Amino acid sequence: MKKQDSTRLEKPSDGPISLIFNRPISKRISGFLAKRQCSPNLVTGFSFVLGVIGAVWIAFQIWWLGALFLQLSSIFAGVDGEVARRLNLQTPWGDFWDTFSDRFVEYVAFIGIAIGFARLENFDSWAWPIVGLLLGGSLLLTTLSEKYRSSTQINYPKKKFEGLFAYFTSGRDARIFWIAVALIIGHFSIDILVWTMLVVGILMHANVILRFLQIRRLGFPSTQMPAIKAVFFDFGDTLWHFPDATYPSEELIHQEITLRYKKFLSEQEISVPDSIDRLSQEIHSQWRASEVRADAGEFQSPDYLGIVHSVFEVEGIELSDSQVATLWELSNAGTSFLGCRLFEDVFDTLNWLREGGIQIGAITNRAHGGSPFLEELRDKGILQYFDVVVSSDQVGVRKPHSAIFQQALTELGVKPENAMHVGDRLQADIEGARQAGLTAVWMRRARPTEEEAPIGVNAPNYIISGLSQLRYLPPLVEARGATNDQ
Repeated sequence: MKKQDSTRLEKPSDGPISLIFNRPISKRISGFLAKRQCSPNLVTGFSFVLGVIGAVWIAFQIWWLGALFLQLSSIFAGVDGEVARRLNLQTPWGDFWDTFSDRFVEYVAFIGIAIGFARLENFDSWAWPIVGLLLGGSLLLTTLSEKYRSSTQINYPKKKFEGLFAYFTSGRDARIFWIAVALIIGHFSIDILVWTMLVVGILMHANVILRFLQIRRLGFPSTQMPAIKAVFFDFGDTLWHFPDATYPSEELIHQEITLRYKKFLSEQEISVPDSIDRLSQEIHSQWRASEVRADAGEFQSPDYLGIVHSVFEVEGIELSDSQVATLWELSNAGTSFLGCRLFEDVFDTLNWLREGGIQIGAITNRAHGGSPFLEELRDKGILQYFDVVVSSDQVGVRKPHSAIFQQALTELGVKPENAMHVGDRLQADIEGARQAGLTAVWMRRARPTEEEAPIGVNAPNYIISGLSQLRYLPPLVEARGATNDQ
């Protein structure tokens, strides 16, 4: 029952400069600020101010000081997102404010360079051509990737397709870093500063050409949108999570389950073995190992009751089928005991879907499903939103097996092309949904940085970082509009 750390601070779009230089610093800062519940939007504002101050110093030809403020602004531009992910405070407004701040700081930095160059005696005629290259390159690179994202709801994978450009011009972090390096050199040699800026500008336009060709090669999905009538959800790291602060230790979990075993065996007048303290750990160990084997094979749901029976049989304890079933249920620590917390945007999103006449379901890989799990959902206050809850232990197969998705579709009476599935696992949720014919939405708020969205038939149709972003997805906007017109 070891809990996986679900907070990953890096972004899949992070380039080498960000990963090597910026993130090691920004992680320390964001950890400090998150403990003090600092607003991510306030951090964005601070990054904005730092960048503007840096541009002013550059305009006054105090190159090294401008470089320092620009690089600090770039680092804090990563801190705001890290704080948001640590505190689960990602919002559409925060994403907009962060994007605007990043673009504006880069813009004023180039204007500062133009003014600084214009005040040089020997290079005043170079000022605007160089800044034109820098501004044009930044604008075109940003426009290409942002337009690709708005058209496909998938981030353009620049790190994957742009090779050495990722070290110099692909991302804003890299561009700011090398401009800052050039400005520091400019403190000692104006010639090198000017030529470095010219080279960066030329590289940016070469990068533009490459990005355009790569996007042309990737292509765009069909603009014909299916009529979405039902949305299915995964649970873990999609609707809820287990914060470190409330998650009990593994020892405490096994102590709790052992107490349940002892009480039940005593009630059944079964002798409690001396080894009872390790039975919970043994069952859990075999339980997890069986799921790993299942996910590496045919995705058949493990024989959980058989695990309990065999573990107790080794101890010389013969159990009836009903006793085995009860002990298996007692092995479930439960979401409340484990400190489960719903994400803040759950109720607003589920209400929004309900108001739009869209059916809601859940498709989950779970060892303890059925009535007890429905009671857990009732305790969380969300059971009433679900028209159907399909659990792998009840169906007999685990996601990404198509049968579990088909079971959910059948119970709601919905065709695959009219359904959407939202989940955080690329194989279980996204590949499974796509193979079953559903629209797949990847919840990326807590996935590891090395996990990148695949390209092709198993790629997510859309990528979001919070449930509230569902209301901006074209198929759901269309579905809500169609419902309201009826």
